[in-house]
Amino acid sequence: MLLQLETDLTILIQKAKDAQKKYGVHAVVANELLTRRTKVIVVTLEEEKVVAKNDIHPDLEMPLVNILQGKHTVYINECQLNVI
Repeated sequence: MLLQLETDLTILIQKAKDAQKKYGVHAVVANELLTRRTKVIVVTLEEEKVVAKNDIHPDLEMPLVNILQGKHTVYINECQLNVI
């Protein structure tokens, strides 16, 4: 996982995709400078998912961890299926 911080959302997403390809990671957490404390974007090959604070989760960490954990679980399960 890599972290990107930028002021322009279009540039941010492109930098996240470029970093993903360059470093061979499965996900990049992209932070827009103005909303970095309230919203981040998880960029994967399949999607760009916005994670934001809400009434249930006043911090970004738990929803972000839940998303990344879910993606990791799917990856591990797919790897196990390929081994069998």
